[in-house]
Amino acid sequence: MYINTVLKNRFAWESLVTTHLSKTLAVIAGAIALMNLVLGWGLGVGSLVRVLPEYPAMVPETALAILFGAIGVFGNSFTPAGQAIRANSLICAAAIYLLMAQSRLMPLLHSDMLSDDEMSVFTLICSGTVATCLLLSTVELQWVRRLKFSLLSIGICICSLPLLGYLFNATLLFSDENFTSMAIHTAISFELLLVAHLLKFKKFGWLAILLSPERGSEMLRRILPVLVILPLVFCGAALAIGLNSSISLNLKLAGLAFFMILFTAAASIYFADRVNTLEKRAAAAEKQVLANERKKVVTDSAVARAQKMTALSQLVGGVAHDFNNTMTVILGNLELIETSDLDSRQRSELKQAINASNHAVHVTRQLLAYGRKSRLDAHLVEIDKLVGSFLTTLYILRVSNVILETDLESPGAHVRIDEAHFNQCFVNLFNNACDAMPEGGVVAIATHVVHLIGKEVTGFGGSETLADGNYVAVSIADDGKGMSEEVLRQATEPFFTTKPVGKGDGLGLSVASGFCRQCGGGLDLQSTVGSGTVATMLFPLIPRPKPDHA
Repeated sequence: MYINTVLKNRFAWESLVTTHLSKTLAVIAGAIALMNLVLGWGLGVGSLVRVLPEYPAMVPETALAILFGAIGVFGNSFTPAGQAIRANSLICAAAIYLLMAQSRLMPLLHSDMLSDDEMSVFTLICSGTVATCLLLSTVELQWVRRLKFSLLSIGICICSLPLLGYLFNATLLFSDENFTSMAIHTAISFELLLVAHLLKFKKFGWLAILLSPERGSEMLRRILPVLVILPLVFCGAALAIGLNSSISLNLKLAGLAFFMILFTAAASIYFADRVNTLEKRAAAAEKQVLANERKKVVTDSAVARAQKMTALSQLVGGVAHDFNNTMTVILGNLELIETSDLDSRQRSELKQAINASNHAVHVTRQLLAYGRKSRLDAHLVEIDKLVGSFLTTLYILRVSNVILETDLESPGAHVRIDEAHFNQCFVNLFNNACDAMPEGGVVAIATHVVHLIGKEVTGFGGSETLADGNYVAVSIADDGKGMSEEVLRQATEPFFTTKPVGKGDGLGLSVASGFCRQCGGGLDLQSTVGSGTVATMLFPLIPRPKPDHA
């Protein structure tokens, strides 16, 4: 709908410009004829009758024919065409035909006229062309419109010949009786008049090709001035060389050959430059289209993935919540049974049931943390002290071939978190780092305060942007085998794991991501194949609490 509206507006604007241009050209031609009649023949301004004393004059019949033609073309520029416009065309066409007949039967005489001042043959042809096209404008048939277009194109070519003759002052051209009486302002006026009428047929023939918005037409419009100007310059140079009697014939031929080579080479270079420019634009446009298509595919994929992960998180949170309530009831009843008198076999079986129920509750809490629906007992803690208290436990958990390094750089930095959930996520990330180095390596634990702007972290649908501000970063880095881009994109999805069956439930990173987001931060994963992985938990920095004063 939007594209159709734009195209309609564009076509309407082009039609408006063409109509105004047609009217303007008709007015200019009519003004030249009117000044010739009133100021030239009426008040005796000789330069409006004949531009130069040796040039032919625009006779009154010709001026009247041009004036009626301008009135007819100007009237036809209004749309829609009605009875008044058709009558205007018929009247103007009839007046021009009468003037043509009168110029041959009983020409208007004036004291300033010379013996050869009359409407020339080509002037009569141009007048007849204008009158015929005005007459045919009352007929709305396709073949008639094509006929008018052809007549107007021929008329423009006829007017161009004397104009070129005046341009080059070709005395041989003026010696032809067909052009002797065609004044320069007559040729200009008819040229303007015929072009003004031709603009109404912009969907026909060569004019449709010239005005078309396609690349070929755009290139034609750009090179057309060169195609017109270079031959004029070459012919002017040839005329100047030919009229110079002091130059020998051989030198004239050499000069003509030089100018021909020069102009041909200039035209070729110009055309090549235009083609190269169009090809570069086309390549850039195609590249932009492909980039937009790729961006759209990526965006659509991200939206679909975000919707899928959001739906999954809601499902996981809801199911885990109900399941947790059910397991609480089961576990409570099992603990009540444990207080009863049981034999050793029954007590052993009951113990297994209680352990299995506790494991189910633990998995449920992980799912709730992933869905950001777990209940957190959050309070202010100093992060370096909290991490430092885990170091002894980490030394016990690590295998013998893993070296533990620490760099705690956030003394006094406080965050608001749930210590139990933080311990769980911290241990999961540490175990992942150790598992990534089966042959041993270094695990580096660090804390530091960072100021983040527009930071993206892993989220349900791929990534989320943190609010700008100061954060405490707790990072666990290993120098293991790392993760590929594909694995890194799926790392925080629930139940996704690269570990062997039975060695991981695929909830460690998803739980850490959900916990960090629930605390107002996020989980950032950076990994390169062969260079290890850095998992960073980010929590908003809380201003240091003021000490109480007695």
